[in-house]
Amino acid sequence: MKDTLSNYIPQAAIDPVFELIKAYHVHLKIVNERMTRHGDYRKLPNGSHQITVNANLNPYKFLITLVHEIAHLAAFRKYGKFIKPHGEEWKYTFQQLMLPFIRPEIFPNNLLSLLALHFKNPKASSDTDTKLSLALKQFDPINDKNYIFEIPYGGTFRLYNGKIFKRGNKRVKRYECLEVATGRIYLFNPNAEVEQIPAKAGISNLANADFWYVYVMSNKTNKVLYIGVTNNLNERVKEHKIKLNPNSFTAKYNCDKLIYFEEFTTAILAMKREKQMKKWKREWKVNLIQEMNPSWADLSMNWNLNNKLDRFGK
Repeated sequence: MKDTLSNYIPQAAIDPVFELIKAYHVHLKIVNERMTRHGDYRKLPNGSHQITVNANLNPYKFLITLVHEIAHLAAFRKYGKFIKPHGEEWKYTFQQLMLPFIRPEIFPNNLLSLLALHFKNPKASSDTDTKLSLALKQFDPINDKNYIFEIPYGGTFRLYNGKIFKRGNKRVKRYECLEVATGRIYLFNPNAEVEQIPAKAGISNLANADFWYVYVMSNKTNKVLYIGVTNNLNERVKEHKIKLNPNSFTAKYNCDKLIYFEEFTTAILAMKREKQMKKWKREWKVNLIQEMNPSWADLSMNWNLNNKLDRFGK
């Protein structure tokens, strides 16, 4: 067993981990990567205790995951089977079991302070602790994955199951992401790993009849806000800029600056969002805009619209 552990955890942790495995009569099974979990614990029908841990984890994440699962077994044994899986009893047990490992002989110095902070109130998964998760990632093998927070607003990404999403706004700690196939909104942790899909060249993707856009225009002083909906964002922005309709609201108040937009898969979803935003207080609109565009810059500034403006008779 020690020889096996030496392939997966830091050298200085081998003996104390081996003692934990013996003390709790754990049957440790190291398995291929599972996308939905790093490890799990279960009591088998024959009464034995099986813990599985993903083989692809780096040594520090493997150690944390293994002790995490042993803590489940220890907590159930001490407090009974009716406790919450990640309740106070498990947190206390995990803290006590993990404490002897939080030392420089086992973890690098840049992880120690983050671990100390995390284990003041351990989470159900270390992945939900963004700072610790990012610090642990530096010890992973190089891959082509990105974190959600690294995907640009409106950027497209793919999950391990093939589903495609577009990243939206941050809501408190998580990000709203639109599933392209269904139009449904899901919340993602900022450090969820996904595969980014490269954007199409130029702005042709903003002129696609398969997508609809809710957008906000403003004037030079940012005093006036106009909310609209379209299925061809670059054409609509050009119309506002050249004041195609001189009697329109945007022409009257010189709203020729695109400061915000959202993408939708159906007209119904886009129109519903437009109506919702139009009912908002200005403060809410400002907060939304600043999440995407803190400087209130013209998002269409680099869209190279000049040659297309000519046909409107600029």
